Amino acid sequence: MTKNFTNIIIILVLVVSAIYFFTNVFKQSSQSQTPSQTPSQTPSQTPSQTPSQTSLKKVKIAKNCNLEYNVEVEVGQYNAEQLNGLDGFYKEISSIEIPRDSRLKVILYEGNNFEAPSAEFTSSVSCLSGHPSNFNDRAGSMKIVLV
Repeated sequence: MTKNFTNIIIILVLVVSAIYFFTNVFKQSSQSQTPSQTPSQTPSQTPSQTPSQTSLKKVKIAKNCNLEYNVEVEVGQYNAEQLNGLDGFYKEISSIEIPRDSRLKVILYEGNNFEAPSAEFTSSVSCLSGHPSNFNDRAGSMKIVLV
């Protein structure tokens, strides 16, 4: 009887430890996927703006073609360190989605701090691999501007 009780206690401790571990891992993982932004990169949402209007000021970038594994980024400048902070997008951008009628332009730079060569996009590109810009997995920095 004592051995069964000891086994039950051990199992309970393991279950509680596993729950604690996974809760903290997923909490840290979700926090690391949220891009850190400076106030100048975060557009203010006035009461007259609807969520759909705000989403027109964001671009999706993805590590794979066809926007697989993507994140949304707002108007701003992203150097090498900031791209890497976007869950490791430094030299990893393979597709871009720019909302229609958003008047946004994405400028990818091969250099870490906006140095040439560069490529400009005003419409979505489902796969930079084979694209005339030849910029698949080459972006060391990026600007998203309103035109």
